[in-house]
Amino acid sequence: MSSRELARAPSSAPLDVSGARNDRELAAAWLAGAPETTARAYTQDLTWWDRELAGGLRLRELTVAAIVAALDKHTGAESTRARRVASLRSLCAFGVRVGYLEQNAAAALRTRRRARPDLAARILDPSQVSALLLAAQASRQPLRDHAFVRVAYATGARVAELCALSWSDVRTRADGSAVVRITGKGGKRRSVWLPERIARELAELRAAGPGRGPLWRARTGRRLAPRDAHRLIRRLASGLDVAPSPHWLRHSCATHAVEAGAPIHQVAADLGHASVAITTRYLHARPTIGVAHWLPV
Repeated sequence: MSSRELARAPSSAPLDVSGARNDRELAAAWLAGAPETTARAYTQDLTWWDRELAGGLRLRELTVAAIVAALDKHTGAESTRARRVASLRSLCAFGVRVGYLEQNAAAALRTRRRARPDLAARILDPSQVSALLLAAQASRQPLRDHAFVRVAYATGARVAELCALSWSDVRTRADGSAVVRITGKGGKRRSVWLPERIARELAELRAAGPGRGPLWRARTGRRLAPRDAHRLIRRLASGLDVAPSPHWLRHSCATHAVEAGAPIHQVAADLGHASVAITTRYLHARPTIGVAHWLPV
C-alpha cells in the first residue's frame, strides 16, 4: 500500500480530539456554554447515574445491561427518568463525536413517551387564578407568595425567568406603575409593564425584606429555585381540582389577554416568543366565536 493510500485508509478507532483525561473533564466540555439551569439539571442527572450504576459512572466501561439495571431502581417521576436517559445518551453521543468513546451504550435505550394534556387543559380560569391568590394570602409567606402569583400571571414569564429576577430588574414609574426587566432564552431581555396595584404590592414586599438581591427568597434567605416555585404553586392549588405548575400561569396569561382583545404582537413581546406564530396557538386553545359567525348562511 502506498503512503497516499495509507493516509486515506480509515483508522480502526476515531481520533480522540476531546482533550479530556477523564469522564469528569469530558462532562465539563459537554456542558460548556449550556444555560445554567440546563447544566445544573444535567449535573444532577450524572450524579444520580454515578450513584445508581454498579461501580459508578465509568463511560468507557458502560454497558446497556448496567444502564437498564440502574433504571429498574428508578422511583422518581417519569419525566425525570426520561431526562436522565436523555442526558446520559447525549453525553455518550458527545463522547463518540469527539473520539473519547468508541460507542454510545445509551443509544439503545428508548425514553417512554408520556401523554401531555393539550394546551386547553393547561389554562386556568380566572376564578382558579383568584383561588391561587386567595390561598397565597393564607400561606406561610403571604407577601411573597401573593406577589409571586400576581407577577407570574401578569408577565407570563417562564419559571426560570421569574426565579432569576432581582430587585434591580424592577423599576417604578412616575405614574405608579412598574416595569420589570426579564432575561429570557439566549440572554434576550424584554421589559414588561406592571399595573400600579402590582407595583404597590412589590413595594410592600421590598419594604419587608432586604430590598436588594433576589426578588423571591426562600425562608432560608436564598434565592427561590424553580423547583421551589413548582412546589409553591402545587401547594396553593391544593383546593383546586387540577394540579398546575407555574407554566400554567404563563398559558393563562396569554390566553386571557388574547380573549380580552390584547394585540397579538404585544402578547408575543411580553411572553418573549420568538415569533407571533407561536402566540397564535392561544387563539385556538379556547375558541369562542369561529369563522361561521361571519358567514351569511
